[in-house]
Amino acid sequence: MAQINTKRKGTRFETKVKQELESKGYLCMRQSASRFPDIVAIRDGVAFVVECKTNKYLSKDEKLKGTEIFNQYCDFLIAYPVKEGRCVVIEYMNLNNEKIKI
Repeated sequence: MAQINTKRKGTRFETKVKQELESKGYLCMRQSASRFPDIVAIRDGVAFVVECKTNKYLSKDEKLKGTEIFNQYCDFLIAYPVKEGRCVVIEYMNLNNEKIKI
């Protein structure tokens, strides 16, 4: 039962992130079936991918995949929820594991 609620929570959050990006003019595609990454976003010819985490943490495998995406294809971002008025924080992850809010 807890797994269903966790999945539902994750899906709702991914939808919220997608809506927020679309409100900023991005064309977004959300992947289904818990595939990595969760969202591909494009605006003005620039693409990036977003992994949505309700717990704010990437697994070791997700970090490796994110670094591979960053090295070979496009920017890799992490989205997580916050309680301080804004529903979503999206951070950029570079090769030094530094995070920059956008």
